[in-house]
Amino acid sequence: MKNSQRLLYEQDLVAWCDDTVRKLKAGNFQEIDIDRLIEEIAGLAGRDRRELKSHFRVLLAHLLKRIYVESPNSYRGWKITIREQRQQLRDLLEQSPSLRNDITSLFSKWWTEALAMV
Repeated sequence: MKNSQRLLYEQDLVAWCDDTVRKLKAGNFQEIDIDRLIEEIAGLAGRDRRELKSHFRVLLAHLLKRIYVESPNSYRGWKITIREQRQQLRDLLEQSPSLRNDITSLFSKWWTEALAMV
């Protein structure tokens, strides 16, 4: 069963996830590829952290542009992007409030990156 699980994981991640969920719900723990499951769960947190960083960098870059770049024709687009990024951040932090800790520790790095982007 382990080889078929590995093959499914390598060929179709969504199918592997669906199969793993079915096995978890049924209590068929001996049929689950625990190492891959651990890897995927750890990857979820990394994905959320990357998403947080990306939204913050875009938000900060557009705030900087709006404040310091004289380009009235671009203001509307920048404001829309600012609004969208703020909403994305609110949604992400509502889903995973512990990401707020990352904001505090990484904000200065993201600020520097946003400055470099602008």
